[in-house]
Amino acid sequence: MSYKIVNICIPECEQLPDIVSLLTPEEKYLMLKIGSDFIKESRKIALTLNEKDIYNKVKNELKTEIEQYKHDINKLELDLLVQNRVYNESKEHATKIYEEYIDKLQEENYSLQKKLSYYTYKNNV
Repeated sequence: MSYKIVNICIPECEQLPDIVSLLTPEEKYLMLKIGSDFIKESRKIALTLNEKDIYNKVKNELKTEIEQYKHDINKLELDLLVQNRVYNESKEHATKIYEEYIDKLQEENYSLQKKLSYYTYKNNV
């Protein structure tokens, strides 16, 4: 197979990607073909879009983003409600445990005071 040598001008401040030197002639052709087809189609699309189309496209994209943000906010709000509920239930449960423990200690204290009074009375008699 024979090959053509093609000179391509690029801006002086730019460099070709390193991989270009590693490509075969067929791969280099594909790179140029695909890239030029892409640019050609992009230009066609840009020419067919008018100001209203661009406005509507941006509006629809923003609308989609806003809907996603609303969904995310709703999810976060629900998560926060669940966390608050779990926190409150945990707090109530801990409070109940401590109150029961305090009651038990008070009962034990009362019982010990009664015993102390009994022994004090018995020792004084």
